[in-house]
Amino acid sequence: MGSYRDRVNHTDLSDEEKKIIIGFLEWRTMNDKTRKSRSSILIVLAMALREQGSSYSTLSMNDIKTLDTLIKSRYKKNSQQTYITTLKAVAVYLDEEHHPIEKINKLKSIRSGSASPGDKTILSEVDWIKLLNSPGLKMRDRVMLQLLYDGFHRPGEILKLKWSDFTRNEQGEVSYSITFKTDKPRQIAQSVETTNILSLWRRELGTVSDDSPVFPKRGGGFYTSIDPLNRLFRKIGIEKFTPGSIRNTAITHDVERPDHNPSATCFKAWGKATNPMLSTYAAKADSLKLQRQKLKKGEVARVIPFGIEDRTVKDMVEMQRRLAILEKLMQDK
Repeated sequence: MGSYRDRVNHTDLSDEEKKIIIGFLEWRTMNDKTRKSRSSILIVLAMALREQGSSYSTLSMNDIKTLDTLIKSRYKKNSQQTYITTLKAVAVYLDEEHHPIEKINKLKSIRSGSASPGDKTILSEVDWIKLLNSPGLKMRDRVMLQLLYDGFHRPGEILKLKWSDFTRNEQGEVSYSITFKTDKPRQIAQSVETTNILSLWRRELGTVSDDSPVFPKRGGGFYTSIDPLNRLFRKIGIEKFTPGSIRNTAITHDVERPDHNPSATCFKAWGKATNPMLSTYAAKADSLKLQRQKLKKGEVARVIPFGIEDRTVKDMVEMQRRLAILEKLMQDK
């Protein structure tokens, strides 16, 4: 379906509900892609409100508490975070723009938890380097992996990059700006390693214009999803490791370093000086360190690395075994 407006207007919600949803989407700062995603969530919440005899136009704290319970019983943690954050934002919007919700500060008791990292596998630095430097890996896939990791990128962020997006200063340092999930730009200072591998990749592509995609599809044009890496990871078969796991892996590694600068990490990852998510990555870095210590000691005690789910050291050994045979897998394709 077309725009977020089309998505909302094609529902059987009342005109008042549609007006509130569209008003909220235009009131809150976000890009069009995020607006489309949030419009779907708002429609689902509106339908749930209707089932309990309520609506956005009559939203009360009791309605919010009921939706909070429903969301936590129906969705996994990542989705819970998105749904509850959106619900609370709509409540604030209604309180400010439409009708007062009794004691809006009670929303503090409705907690969304942290997104994430929990549902994604995070590789140790050793395993990440092993993956990145595996013989037989296509140059395109290697460049995608390096760029995602170096820039703390969400998968879709690198797909629209053009060669003209990269700028070089007087010192020869390369940087570029990314605006993806929100309208807040993130300025990425590129590492020397990424600059070098991008140069090799452009040379392999042959003569290409500055306005052409960094990762062109066969026949030209931009990728709409990161299919090359999705295929790669399916073939490797590491449990829960996806292109989206690379951002989580990179930030965790950065937080773990002795010279870690919290503000620099936040600016690079989220485009602002602070973000409460950083504490989640710090906890995961500690868990990664604990896991290595246990493996080094040969302990087989159960651990819960990265906040994922209860897993044994045996699971991690299996993941490492799969990485170890990556060369053979790649050469067999």
